[in-house]
This record gives sequence, structure tokens and C-alpha cells, in this order.
Amino acid sequence: MSVNSISFTDSSLCPLVSSVPSFQNQNTLQVLNADVSLYPNPFSSQLTFSLASNEKTTASLYNFVGQRVLQQTFSNSTTINTEQLPEGIYYYALHNYKGVFKTGKVIKQ
Repeated sequence: MSVNSISFTDSSLCPLVSSVPSFQNQNTLQVLNADVSLYPNPFSSQLTFSLASNEKTTASLYNFVGQRVLQQTFSNSTTINTEQLPEGIYYYALHNYKGVFKTGKVIKQ
């Protein structure tokens, strides 16, 4: 499996957050997608992360300028209170002891 990196940038292409790996192997990515549930999307007052395993995982949520606005460590699943967040697009990264294994985008309405 090879790994590419993804960087979040602003409209001037200035880096906003550290690069996070993205899995290039589509078969591996499909397996990881099947093991992670994130709901609802769009969300309003709560966002739930659920994993098929009980492995210790950290979920980080970043705003559109790349600032980490929430971080939660959990095993199996967690529901995060998001009432304090303004509406908009957010990016998440899930990582465990092996590193980042899932990234994506969610919308707060």
C-alpha cells in the first residue's frame, strides 16, 4: 500500500494544517470506509463516530481555515457535542497508533 499526503490550504494556497496521509490503494480504502461510520452528515448539535473495532482512536475536527476545533479520543464510538460550532464545512481526521487512517469532510447546518 502506498500513501500520499493531503494538505489543507486556504484560497491563497497557504498551508493551514499539517499534512495527513491518504491511502492510495482503493481496495484498502474501501475496507476502511466499511469499518468507520460518521453520522449524521450534515450535522447540527451532535456528530457521532463509530468504529467496527475497539481500538483507541482520536477524532480531530478542523474548520475551513485548518484550525483544530475539536478533538476526542475514544474506543468503538463517541458522540461529540457540536452546538458551539458555527455552520460551515469541517474536515476530520481519524488516527490510531499506526497514524491517520481516515479523513473526510462534514457539514454543520
